[in-house]
Amino acid sequence: MAKPNVKLCGMYPILATPFHDDESIDFKSLKALIDYLIGEGIDGVVTLANASEGHLLNDAEKQQLASEVIKITGGRVPVVISVSHFSSRIAAEKAAWAEKEGADAVLTLPPFFGRWKSGVKTIKEYLLKISDAVSIPIMLQDHPLTDIILTPGDLCKLISEVPGLDYLKMEVDTSAVKVGDTLACAPDTFQGIFTGMAGVRIFWELEAGAVGCMPACVPAKPLADIIHLYWQGKKDESFDLFQKWLPFLAFLLRVGRRDIVKEYLASKGVIKSTKLREPNITAWNDWARTQYEYLLERIES
Repeated sequence: MAKPNVKLCGMYPILATPFHDDESIDFKSLKALIDYLIGEGIDGVVTLANASEGHLLNDAEKQQLASEVIKITGGRVPVVISVSHFSSRIAAEKAAWAEKEGADAVLTLPPFFGRWKSGVKTIKEYLLKISDAVSIPIMLQDHPLTDIILTPGDLCKLISEVPGLDYLKMEVDTSAVKVGDTLACAPDTFQGIFTGMAGVRIFWELEAGAVGCMPACVPAKPLADIIHLYWQGKKDESFDLFQKWLPFLAFLLRVGRRDIVKEYLASKGVIKSTKLREPNITAWNDWARTQYEYLLERIES
């Protein structure tokens, strides 16, 4: 598959939010992180999503962080801002603010609150509110966190009926198959599907027609290279690199999560501290750290 002819495509890492030990945002490390990722060959950045610890920031911090990301990036790569909220009005206000600040697209989960889940009709109304508020692309995130099941037909209906719903981010377990099934019924104006989940299925998702991946921000260069090699028609090289990093990606997704992201970045001298906002629901401990270090040593050697 050649590089997709769309506005957004490729490796779009979700920026970690660096903190000082007192849990205030470390903007100096944020700049270093963005510069580092651009140097690693990524194609865009995402902030305020789950891997950014966006759910642990207050509203003032969210605005300050998003503004700084856009300012630091300075047009070098596109910026996607998450605007998820259970309220349609507030999500639309967040989206309008993001566009005014200079975001290139907005990302949102369908509205849910615990076990209060929305159906296709409610999701459509929610997205139409956002659509009325912005002229930049909207990306809907299909994620098991919401416990909302959207079929390819549901997604295609939403794409067809919501102006500006140009992208999806698909993270369900059957993502590779669902990517292909959704693209088969999507209108010609649809721009594409990104995936995530640390990139553990990225090769097969590319095979199914995905335009890119939005994982955590490590390991940035290997994931960017897997995508770019695939675009260059170097399918075997792309698969070999994917196969090499797959154990690390799986361990990151299922065990280390945010801890590994910040351990990795701090070890590279990119961010100053590995501090995470509390509570940190994790399986990370001393044993997990030894496994992470072993994996990284084996891969990098």
